[in-house]
Amino acid sequence: TLSCGTGVVASAIANYILNKGNTIISVNTKGGELKVAFNIQNNTFKNITLSGNTERVFEGFLEV
Repeated sequence: TLSCGTGVVASAIANYILNKGNTIISVNTKGGELKVAFNIQNNTFKNITLSGNTERVFEGFLEV
């Protein structure tokens, strides 16, 4: 896909660790803008959310 959610969340958390910025981070990907939000409690990231627009890029059927 054009937006890897796992990579976006990891990048946002790494950015926070390096820059101690906001806990809501916008990330621009080829698939569009995504927002990562989280809380920090005892140096642990909690309640991590990823939001953004969705679009169907593939449809398939599996026959068994």
